[in-house]
Amino acid sequence: MSSVVPFRWNLTRRKELGRHAENAAPALLPEDARRYGARLVAFAGDADLCFIGRSAESFFDYLSGIFLGTGYLDRLQLLHFSMYRWTKEEIAQGFPGALPALKEYFRAIGLDPRSLRDRSRPIAFVDIVDCGGTLGNLMNLLRDWCGHTDVTWASVSPKLRIVGLTVMKKTSPKTWRWQQQVDWVRTLQLRGIKNVSVPYNLWVFLGGQQPKLAPSYTPRRWGQPDAALPPRDEQHRAALSAAVALFDLACTKEERLLFTRELAHQKQMRFRWFREMISELRSM
Repeated sequence: MSSVVPFRWNLTRRKELGRHAENAAPALLPEDARRYGARLVAFAGDADLCFIGRSAESFFDYLSGIFLGTGYLDRLQLLHFSMYRWTKEEIAQGFPGALPALKEYFRAIGLDPRSLRDRSRPIAFVDIVDCGGTLGNLMNLLRDWCGHTDVTWASVSPKLRIVGLTVMKKTSPKTWRWQQQVDWVRTLQLRGIKNVSVPYNLWVFLGGQQPKLAPSYTPRRWGQPDAALPPRDEQHRAALSAAVALFDLACTKEERLLFTRELAHQKQMRFRWFREMISELRSM
């Protein structure tokens, strides 16, 4: 079975995108992209970042611009994946061939069990989180996949981290934390879970209001040939323009310096890898 990789414009190939950014506002306010993008990088630790679905795609675009021309760019990845309201049984019955097609896609981008086990660094999955349904489905899918291979979940799970974008609330001993409320976190023995809190309005905007660059990659689209074709409607074109404007902003020397100042406020400054990353950005 050949893999179908869902289409998305590659913003790092800026010249191929034409003049989409003209008269467009960035997809996020620069101060939001900068502040919470820095926290995502810091909270992930010395790991690769994989942005799930479409909710956090603007942070992927912003960081792609920030790290363009550095060794860190290759550590950013976008995963097309939506499985919030589906069970594996429903997918197998309603969309025969969808799960095998999804696995071929995962193999193509290095997210199959063997590739995860053998990677040199951990990978941090980034997503907006309410109750953790999408993340839980993804983690369970990977664990079950391990059960059909000679790769053990025990060898894969230490390579996995999660960084959730959650709603900002007052901090107290009784603060509700989603990872303490869902069984799959305990069942899968996942420990590397961090949360970046964002204001409610931004959380809602990212989760549902913001125009996105590509259709959601739901089970009915897994492996379908048209998923590899670019969308041509006006809504997606407008989303592309806003994304390009954000990416172009992030590529500027001024924005990179502002971003490094934000990084310098993070607790991870005590780690050598973090300081080296900041030094590389400042030298650009």
